[in-house]
Amino acid sequence: MKLHASTSTRSWGSSNQPVALWGFWVDVSINVLNLPDLSLLHKETLSTEVLPRSLLCCCLEGVSYLLCGLGDGNLLVYSLDGHKLNAEKKLTIGSQPITLALFASAASVARGAQSQQHVFVSCDRPTVIYTSNKKLLFSNVNLKEVQFVCQFNNRHLQHSNCLALVCDGNLVLGTIDSIQKLHIRTIPLGEQPRRLAFHNESQSYIVLTNRSPGYVNAPGTPVLRHHDSTNTILESSADEEVHYLRLLSNHTFECLNTFQLDANETGCALLTTTFEGDETEYIVVGTAYVLPEEHMPSRGRLLVFEAKDSRFVLITEKDIKGACYCLNSFNGKLLSIANAKIQLWKWHPSSEQDGNRCLEYECHHHGQILSLSLSSRGDLIIVGDLMRSLTVLLYKPELGTMEEIAHDFNPNWISASEVLGEDVYIGAESSSNLYTVAQNTDTTNEEEQRRLATLGQFHLGDFVNRFHKGSLVMRMTEQKEGVTNPFAIQLSPHSLIYGCISGAIGIINPITEQLYEVLAIIEAAIAKVIQGVGGLQFQKWRDFHNERKSVARKNFLDGDLIEAFLDLPKDKMQEVVNHLKIDAKDSIDTVAAAPTAAAQLAANIPQTVDELIKRVEELARLH
Repeated sequence: MKLHASTSTRSWGSSNQPVALWGFWVDVSINVLNLPDLSLLHKETLSTEVLPRSLLCCCLEGVSYLLCGLGDGNLLVYSLDGHKLNAEKKLTIGSQPITLALFASAASVARGAQSQQHVFVSCDRPTVIYTSNKKLLFSNVNLKEVQFVCQFNNRHLQHSNCLALVCDGNLVLGTIDSIQKLHIRTIPLGEQPRRLAFHNESQSYIVLTNRSPGYVNAPGTPVLRHHDSTNTILESSADEEVHYLRLLSNHTFECLNTFQLDANETGCALLTTTFEGDETEYIVVGTAYVLPEEHMPSRGRLLVFEAKDSRFVLITEKDIKGACYCLNSFNGKLLSIANAKIQLWKWHPSSEQDGNRCLEYECHHHGQILSLSLSSRGDLIIVGDLMRSLTVLLYKPELGTMEEIAHDFNPNWISASEVLGEDVYIGAESSSNLYTVAQNTDTTNEEEQRRLATLGQFHLGDFVNRFHKGSLVMRMTEQKEGVTNPFAIQLSPHSLIYGCISGAIGIINPITEQLYEVLAIIEAAIAKVIQGVGGLQFQKWRDFHNERKSVARKNFLDGDLIEAFLDLPKDKMQEVVNHLKIDAKDSIDTVAAAPTAAAQLAANIPQTVDELIKRVEELARLH
């Protein structure tokens, strides 16, 4: 049994009545008791069989909440109305029992904002709950596990408002920085970073950098050190462009070691990988020799390094005929690009008879114009070409060959590509558009099998440089009811992060067809209330268009527009709901021939402002 008693100065709902909150393990409920006679005011039976482990009543930005931490790492959030608990939300924070504590961050205390309290959630994934525009938001804390936390003030400390935390048997004193969802730290390098990778064995960052001709550091900008170098650092004039491979500490970002590339040699690709039969994590660099007299590089290198004792050790190198624009780890082997050629290399590990480790050429495929990106799924290789869009190759290990099995015949000038799901691929093209294609594996027609069908098209409005598998938030444990619920908003295992030339970072999250129908109706209702800048229509802006064609947007949703609903005033929110009811009725009528689908769609369309806020907040938590 857990107890939390609100203070006498804190109001309960709309009254000033002091109360006590009891979490009972026998009937798994929360009881609201009057103080001081402990008479029962309200009893709330939890919608779960997991025991309540921590209760907290708090007022954040004038809104009263009751938070209930459960023994399985889930959190129940109630809004308070008089003596009643309303609008339960179930959130997954971690997988261990939760303990809740109120605190005020040092930043808010320094501003004198005593009312800006936050909630610290102690568990295996410690989290801070805060509010913005009366919305509950969540921010991860850079600690692995926290058992208990409390406010700690001491005039002898630098910060007068600290937290005392119990972590892995240790007592830690610290402060919480300004609360924000995404923490950004700028590390001045004094050079232009070109490629970045993380080396897990040495717990360090690997960075390809270059110093351009005439580049002058800003005052106070640190210059990366050269004195600790694997090879000889050649002196270069201010008119020469020099490229380096840097090893940076993941804690201090200090440059631990440097490898300088040859004169006129440009670092184009970077990869950390392991090879079949060798558990060592290697660093592979793809380069190109850029010569003034050549229209296209005719020579490059593959360099394989090992990081030992905070130093680069060059294991082997291979000359290639062209620029290596991309590298990919492929079934214990290495895929590389040499201009228009896709090459596959296998690793020759060291043995007692032969201590040399090297790359051995296995096979190649030639049929592109200028290949820029590589990704893989099983034995399939997806190639993004500058002018020939996407091509799918099949590697046949028994024959040691690569064969083209499908191709997108639309002439898209591609800038990045990646696998988005089973037989589904995404590409970004030069006119700031995104598109998805899929293999038709159900047909027996050979011609249709070889054609990648377009599934979705969308104008992003920014030039995408890179896709990367992953997400901006931790993948939480799935709710039991969310595993089979096609309308549940959850992070897909195929989610991608993309980086743009403007510096923007975004995510792409695949969803079910049923959820798409619901969110598309919500998006359309919001677009009727939120007007575009300068009267620009939302639908027209998001339509796919380049120099060759303009087509309507398809199978993409604008998450930014949907989440803009949370920033609307209450009257505008109600206007959105009114439009939503009308649009939902029209959509349900279109699927009237399928009563089950129509009933499911109707049941998942929000009917009130609070229901719509809850759905949009679930979407916002994906990033």
